[in-house]
Amino acid sequence: MLSRIIGTVAAVSIGAGALGQDAFYDARAIDGRDALSDVRLLQTALERVHPGYTRFTAKEELDRGLSGMRRAVRTGTTDEEMYLLVSRFLERIRCDHTKAEYPEALSSHRERTPTHLPVRTRFFGDRLFVHTSGAEGIERGDEILSINGVPAAQLIAETCALVPVDGFTDDARAAEGELSSEFDGSGLDHFMPLLHGWSSSFAFELRGTEGGVRTVESNALTRDGFERMVESRGVWATDFADAVSTRYEGDTAILRVDTFVNYREPVDAMEKLGRVFGEINERGVAHLVVDLRRNGGGSDDAAIALLRHLISEPIEVASGAAVRALTIPKDVREHAETWDWGALERDRSDYERWGETGLYIEKSAAPIRVPPADDAFGGRVTVLSSRGNASGSTMLIATLQQRAGVRVVGEPTGGSVEGPTAGVIIFVELPASGVRVRVPCLRTITGLSPRAPGMGVTPDLIVEPTPEGEFAGRDEVLEAALDAALDAAPDT
Repeated sequence: MLSRIIGTVAAVSIGAGALGQDAFYDARAIDGRDALSDVRLLQTALERVHPGYTRFTAKEELDRGLSGMRRAVRTGTTDEEMYLLVSRFLERIRCDHTKAEYPEALSSHRERTPTHLPVRTRFFGDRLFVHTSGAEGIERGDEILSINGVPAAQLIAETCALVPVDGFTDDARAAEGELSSEFDGSGLDHFMPLLHGWSSSFAFELRGTEGGVRTVESNALTRDGFERMVESRGVWATDFADAVSTRYEGDTAILRVDTFVNYREPVDAMEKLGRVFGEINERGVAHLVVDLRRNGGGSDDAAIALLRHLISEPIEVASGAAVRALTIPKDVREHAETWDWGALERDRSDYERWGETGLYIEKSAAPIRVPPADDAFGGRVTVLSSRGNASGSTMLIATLQQRAGVRVVGEPTGGSVEGPTAGVIIFVELPASGVRVRVPCLRTITGLSPRAPGMGVTPDLIVEPTPEGEFAGRDEVLEAALDAALDAAPDT
């Protein structure tokens, strides 16, 4: 018989509400005809604008998905149900930049009401662990067996089924399930209330690191409370300005760059990295480990600045983009927003048909010559990768691996080596439900090839962390990288 320790456990002060507080969301009813109109607009936007719509999934399968949505909503639905239906459909496209955003009312509810888990979780296959805890009685390394009676394996499967990824990088779903600013904290927090109901407190069935099973009940956190919990442990860098750190172990430097996002608080990326590499070179470092495991991508200027500091000879990087729409259709545009409409009005004379893809490609696209920085590192370089890499970080890692011979150690990445469907994005609001859909307008072409179609980077040395190693305080990926470097180092 399981030993159970059940009681009211005081949550930390960061945004917690009182146990039993009503977290219920009053879902808004939507008439069937209005819901069908939303589905028609969604289909139009995707089919006429999205350049990666049928990149990985046959149109026949997508048509079946749209038919299923129409059947589900024709007699009426709610904004919650519509959000889940749209999310399930968008996952079929297999594009990480194609996501649904909550309707405003739902987003506002989650912002002001404590509904977030008081822990950050870690997915290991179908097992769920506590990575960071904001609740008394719950410790880092505890295995979560269930939450509010729902088995952990079910929660992981449900979350991952709704998280979009590029191509066939399915292992990358777990990264956004664990932690994601785009999902208001994490994919688990984002989808769990819609699938299992709203709750202001959670009962965790836990197995401790010393064995034994117990149940702990704790309050929910607000969105801000969840973010403060995570930030207080130093694991969530949202801007490049704060994302770069260096430490040294003998003649090895470990450079950690947690994001390339450089548009909210922009800094001169070359100047910032110049100071970092100036110190690395001054110390006479022989081996540089570049830890990009927490880096999901971001701005080109930051990624290129890092690339320039890691190469010794100029390299050429393919530069090109394909589009489906040279002009955004009027019936889509009237329901859409973006940060740069001018970038979406394209001169037809600058483009030509791209084979049988139904897309247009730039006529003048040519490789970009990237020179090394004056203070580029001249020693041996190893890059650490993870399933959390996507977009710009995956493209950088692939470029270093294929064009500069840099050794990659860690997990296979998310993202697309060939280039993501991303660039300028339009935000299409479905008027009846209020669900906003991100529709990317550019398909980047890198000129690089993955080892398998539709995949990210395959490391030269694959190392997948284990819960036993991680919660014993070991960094198994870094250990493997340092051991491999010792084996490869010339005798002195």
